[in-house]
Amino acid sequence: MENTHWTSRISLRQNFGQGHNIAALGRGQKQVKLQPSLNGEQPAVILLRQSFDQDLAGNYQYSYQLSNGQQVEEAGRIQPGTQPETGTIDQLGHFEYVSDDGNTYRVDYLANEGGFQPQAVHLPVAPAQIPEYAQLRQEHPELFWAEEGGAGANQQKFGKDGGQFFF
Repeated sequence: MENTHWTSRISLRQNFGQGHNIAALGRGQKQVKLQPSLNGEQPAVILLRQSFDQDLAGNYQYSYQLSNGQQVEEAGRIQPGTQPETGTIDQLGHFEYVSDDGNTYRVDYLANEGGFQPQAVHLPVAPAQIPEYAQLRQEHPELFWAEEGGAGANQQKFGKDGGQFFF
């Protein structure tokens, strides 16, 4: 299987005549002017490392690191569907950044058919089940149809027993 691999290094240098930063992309490539910072005191953010790999199936992996402490890594894997030209992509990765409080925060994540699922020590966690909720679930399971497969499952379950539907 053939892979495509791109690696680039971008450095910033000051164009003192106009007061704008210029990103130097390498020999023979265009220079891109970046907007100056609003207060003029923020240091330039430099791209230290960047890579991207993709195979012919569409699976990919990329990463980059900036001089301000931000780092990103992600891999995407194609999951074929049941029909031609259908399917999903599973993405697994993390990002890291330095907050205004000076701490470095990292978020690991999985994104797939189940949605975006971040995990980090600084993110809030759902509370444990409270006893009253557990008792209600046990006494009235019909109220929790959405957790057991949605409305269709509830209609099949309760529709045959006297024609009652719970919404």
